[in-house]
Amino acid sequence: MNKFAISAAALALAALGAWTPSASAALIYGTSAIGASPRTSDYGTVSGGGFRTFDNFTSASGASVERVSWRGLWFGNTTPAPAPAPLVDTWEIAFHASGGGAPGAVLWSQNIAPASVGATFAGTGVLNAGGSYNVSLYDYVLDLPAVFNLAAGTEYWISVTAIADDFNPAFAILGATGGDDASYQQTLGAGMAVVSGQSVARDRAFRIEGTFTVPEPGTLALGGIALAALAGLRGRRTSPR
Repeated sequence: MNKFAISAAALALAALGAWTPSASAALIYGTSAIGASPRTSDYGTVSGGGFRTFDNFTSASGASVERVSWRGLWFGNTTPAPAPAPLVDTWEIAFHASGGGAPGAVLWSQNIAPASVGATFAGTGVLNAGGSYNVSLYDYVLDLPAVFNLAAGTEYWISVTAIADDFNPAFAILGATGGDDASYQQTLGAGMAVVSGQSVARDRAFRIEGTFTVPEPGTLALGGIALAALAGLRGRRTSPR
């Protein structure tokens, strides 16, 4: 099967549960996974080829990214083979500047050992792409080894890529809703050099959590109301009787 062909594929699966919120981090950006339009984000070092998939996001306030979660599936080359187990030697996690409708310069990038990434098996499904392929679904979560700081109102791109010596099975990030209904995918060649890139439909299933470096606008407004009320109370107490 052509790994790129799954772009228009339908995915039959049981409804995935809601993201598990962090007890210590605030939600900065998040989408809801859907059963359509998974996109390959996997590179095989021996074959010297693969794909890297991105999603764009903007934070209304300045923030420090501390945790990243993503949802995806593993699929093989043959049908109707059993749903495959994950095969990843390294996860590449990166944040990019915006390059005008596409990812731009790399701002933060880390190669992460699989042992440092939390993985939860979420069930199996069937990918229909010129045949029916059994797939394994997983939720992943990573507490970043170093925070990435976001500027308020600035667009960024995030990518998560599975790297292994073999491209079979391959990893694909699920399609999602909740953003601008678009993402981006690069075709990679030898040494992970970018061969080409294109905008693609649907958001990707990402969740980004951390700490807001300034209070969100709603919090500021509530704080202003509280201060005004306190000032009024003090004024009444000091007014002559």
